[in-house]
Amino acid sequence: MFLIDNLMDLTHLGYVHGSTIGGDIENQNVAEVETWKTKQGARFVRWMEDVPPPPTFVTSGGFQGNIDRRAEFEYIAPASVMQSTGVFDAGKGSKESIDLDGGLKFRLFHHATPASEGEFHYFFSAGVEGATFDSPESQKFFQDVLDAFLEDKLFIEAQQDAVTRNPLERLLLREHDKAVAYARQAVAQLRQQNFATAAE
Repeated sequence: MFLIDNLMDLTHLGYVHGSTIGGDIENQNVAEVETWKTKQGARFVRWMEDVPPPPTFVTSGGFQGNIDRRAEFEYIAPASVMQSTGVFDAGKGSKESIDLDGGLKFRLFHHATPASEGEFHYFFSAGVEGATFDSPESQKFFQDVLDAFLEDKLFIEAQQDAVTRNPLERLLLREHDKAVAYARQAVAQLRQQNFATAAE
């Protein structure tokens, strides 16, 4: 669940991923976010307008000035997240959709499979629209995404260590954790349904 928490709350981007996909902390902290509870989990849309591009977007998208950035994440219980992101020159993006001409558009699929009580396997796939797999831009993008996930790994492992040391410590949720709360609720409901079915 720490991986799902990480994906469903992007307030860490500016702090953890400044050298790749993050961008500056100040603008990350004031991004507009709309969150919905879904039948199978949670969904949010995150919108940033007229902000400096992070290094990955400069390299892979060729952006010279500020950008508009829209990200949509959907969690499907118990362990999958679908991501769609669109990045455009400032003033050319849309809060409603990434289906616009030009820009940098990419989609990722994230999935976690339990390995033990405190470990999991993380699988992901990434695709950049309009770019061939072996192009320099795609390869740099894929490497930056991998580097970002390895940065996340350090923090997820630290969270797991903290829980292992203090298993009764409660998880604190703040206002920006709405999608995290919905995701955890979805897992709890799925668990209850499975227990009820097993008891029949």
